Amino acid sequence: MTAVDSALPLPAGRPAAVFGLVATLRVVAERLTDTTLARGGQARDLSTTWSGIAATAADQELTRAGAASRGLAAALEAAVSVLNTYAATLDRTTTVIAGLRHQWEVSAQRHRRLVALAAADVTGLGDPGSSVTRAELDADWTHAQRELVARHTAEMRCLAEDGEVAAAALRACRSTPLMLSLIHISEPTRRTPISYAVFCL
Repeated sequence: MTAVDSALPLPAGRPAAVFGLVATLRVVAERLTDTTLARGGQARDLSTTWSGIAATAADQELTRAGAASRGLAAALEAAVSVLNTYAATLDRTTTVIAGLRHQWEVSAQRHRRLVALAAADVTGLGDPGSSVTRAELDADWTHAQRELVARHTAEMRCLAEDGEVAAAALRACRSTPLMLSLIHISEPTRRTPISYAVFCL
């Protein structure tokens, strides 16, 4: 690991991958919102062709499932928004830190060159009156390093804050109740008993 890798590491993650996740979640949220279950259409359809205790139970279950699916869609939409912000911040931060790393390399090369010139002056090859001591050059280089590290720290702090918001949104999605179960309902009140297998969230 080089000095610049240790002092100014690039942020983990690839912006393109996060933007890809955002696009996928956006499609999922849109499709979920557009389902008959989320719109409550199934309960209305059942009420026109089915009656009785089982029909009432199915209607109540579908209503709960519809509310759950709408809740998940809302949580996904919120996650999409904050993840999109995080992806943009990650992209910008990666670019900024790449620039800081370039500045570090340029400053390090300049420091080495000036140190070599200072050593030449000590040997009498330069103008002793205009020479800068090695200690002064090292102090300047240390100051430049500290400034770059401070800027890197500030950038990473902003990224971490956006990351916490994005993580909270994803945790909210994961905590949204969405358990798929198979409910078998028999309706014996008709002339011919009919069984319904209903998938509910």
